[in-house]
Amino acid sequence: MAKKTKKEKELARLRREIEVLRAQLPKQDTIEATKEVKVIREPGVKPKTLQQAGIQRVDSKFIKADLLRATILTLISLAVIAILYIFRNQIPFF
Repeated sequence: MAKKTKKEKELARLRREIEVLRAQLPKQDTIEATKEVKVIREPGVKPKTLQQAGIQRVDSKFIKADLLRATILTLISLAVIAILYIFRNQIPFF
């Protein structure tokens, strides 16, 4: 299988970003979201604001939900590790 070119990788990354942004929009705004805006930048020129860079802020509820999920999964995995460590002598396959 041939390796992806830099352009193909960039297109795939942009598609993923569009899907994330569409998921964050309310249902009635999805029609307007289908219009894609192409930003052309000169090489070497760095944007001064988030909007010029094409980056949008993420709602804090998504960040809080991800942190909560990560914390819960971490605690569960630490509990499983602790249980396996405590009962390592009683478990025959260790």
